[in-house]
Amino acid sequence: MIDLGSLCTLNHTYQKSMLIDSRTPVNFEYEITVTKPHPDIQILSPLSGDISGLKVTNIDFAYLPLSFSTAEATI
Repeated sequence: MIDLGSLCTLNHTYQKSMLIDSRTPVNFEYEITVTKPHPDIQILSPLSGDISGLKVTNIDFAYLPLSFSTAEATI
């Protein structure tokens, strides 16, 4: 879960990152599937890719609130 708090202002973009890491020396592929989208939430980094063994990659998100409400997306 990524929480941007309640102090977000309308029409201002907020960004957060989530780390995906490999704790083994094996390379692997990942693919992100959005199962519950929200128009105010976008994934900025690729929806798929490779993570090298024992390395970390960032998944970057952007939130651009267009109304005063709770926005929720499930990936």
